[in-house]
Amino acid sequence: MKLCSNDLRLPKAWIFANTNRNQEALSLIERASKIDPNNYKILSTKGFILYNLGHEAIRYYDKSS
Repeated sequence: MKLCSNDLRLPKAWIFANTNRNQEALSLIERASKIDPNNYKILSTKGFILYNLGHEAIRYYDKSS
């Protein structure tokens, strides 16, 4: 399995989101989603971050399942 830069951004974004560093998390997940826009892990994490920021996030969760 080849490790790409996208694989390293996702865990960092999730950690930032879980420690209320949502703007940093959003920046990382936006970069990751440009690399792999249909990755369910990225979409789910993006939805979680947007939810934390008070935005509508259901469309990202729907795409991730």
